[in-house]
Amino acid sequence: MSNNASKHAAIPAAAVIAIATLSIPQSASAEQEGLEVVATSKGEAGSGLENSSLEVHTPQRSKGSDYVSISWTVKAQGGVFKSGQIQSKTYKYFQAGVTGVTATDEKSKIRYYPLQDTRKVCLCSGIHKPRGYILNVESGNLSTFWNSYMISQDVKTVTLDVPGFKPAEDIPIS
Repeated sequence: MSNNASKHAAIPAAAVIAIATLSIPQSASAEQEGLEVVATSKGEAGSGLENSSLEVHTPQRSKGSDYVSISWTVKAQGGVFKSGQIQSKTYKYFQAGVTGVTATDEKSKIRYYPLQDTRKVCLCSGIHKPRGYILNVESGNLSTFWNSYMISQDVKTVTLDVPGFKPAEDIPIS
């Protein structure tokens, strides 16, 4: 594939992924949207989110592929979750999103980082902001976010690490 062809192919793929995953309203309750909770976690001590909770929803794997989208909901209590500050310290992304959220296969000890397109833009929440997008989740509120990963089809469970929260473990991927 020529260099120009690969650039043009990446943009529609990113658009399709964004449209598919942005169907989760940011301001709606995950329960109202029928998102099943498969793992939970509490805020880490000293994070300012100690009384807050994290719910991880059933990951969606593209049939016959390594592409996996993981949605998660923050329920803030007593602190403010600032999604714009959840940045990767390992990889450079050219736009702010929740790039610091990783998935780890505990069995093989492989850590997966959010996907980025050819322009180094994260395929995650915070880049494409639908109407009602909540950047800062204030105490007493909740918001749902998502990240895209390439996770090997032989991986059956992962741990999701969202900065400010204890790891959410044993998330099944089918």
